[in-house]
Amino acid sequence: MNVTMTTADWSKIKYFKPSEFNKPERMNFSLIMFLEVFRELCGKPVIIHSSFREGDSGQHGLGNAVDIHVKGMNVVDQYLLAEKTGLFNGIGVYPNWNNPGLHLDVRKGSPARWGCWQVPIYVPLDYSFFKKLYMKEQDK
Repeated sequence: MNVTMTTADWSKIKYFKPSEFNKPERMNFSLIMFLEVFRELCGKPVIIHSSFREGDSGQHGLGNAVDIHVKGMNVVDQYLLAEKTGLFNGIGVYPNWNNPGLHLDVRKGSPARWGCWQVPIYVPLDYSFFKKLYMKEQDK
């Protein structure tokens, strides 16, 4: 069972407010603490786009996941920093969002990594994914 956030827990959070999350009381304590570390390391604002989702059968529905982007940081650098922290068991890279960003989660079990050009098509984070991303960036 996940430990969820209490009012007292939220009072200790420096970079995020409960109002940035849907149902903040349902968010996994570890996820929020790991987001704090991630935010401290990147030194830039982390924008939460999606968090707890009622009825979602995945990590969002468990309060274990957020979709984010980091202001002023390339999506590849966002990914590399998330990976470097070793804190997130699930990391998805979404380069086609209005603000390219990441899905981050604290799922149990084996780590999961993926890229997504268009939902619901998920692909491995491999050379071809990053090459396509690089080529897309060169076209701008």
